[in-house]
Amino acid sequence: VQVDPGVTDELLRELEGLGTRLATLVPVGDGRNAEGSLASWNLTRVLPNPGFEADGTPAAPIPDWATNASTGVQVQLDESQRRGGRRSALIRSSGPIGTLASPTFASPSGGRLLMLVWLRTSDPKRQPPLRLALEGSYEGRPYYRYASIGEGPSAPEMTTAWRSYLLRLDDLPLNLQNA
Repeated sequence: VQVDPGVTDELLRELEGLGTRLATLVPVGDGRNAEGSLASWNLTRVLPNPGFEADGTPAAPIPDWATNASTGVQVQLDESQRRGGRRSALIRSSGPIGTLASPTFASPSGGRLLMLVWLRTSDPKRQPPLRLALEGSYEGRPYYRYASIGEGPSAPEMTTAWRSYLLRLDDLPLNLQNA
């Protein structure tokens, strides 16, 4: 699936505005002229329901996404706190790890991947230990790459305003399985 050129332009504008606050997640230049710049990437939407706009059901509270249903964890659609669409995904936890995982997708043929998320917290004084991660298998072994957001050393903090966070991976194995 090819992304509309307007979406590519919007992504590049967002990347240009990230500045140094995301230096621990991604080294972003102006995104247009540098060797290996983001503008040279073939941006493709790989996830179904990326904006959480599909209606949930009791069996699939967030369609196309996997959640964990353990005591003390709540993962649901939220229409009261949305960034651009009709809703967002809300994760609450009283301590246990909460998970929101996309379906698997084909490994990028060029070994490069961008993951962009918009996040906010209701209480910036209580930063959650959040990970933006890619998980798969490589040569029969687990493969896991992540960046910390919120709580953690050198992790950018979340605020009450929606903020974009980008994980850029330039060196993925070409035969990564079950990403």
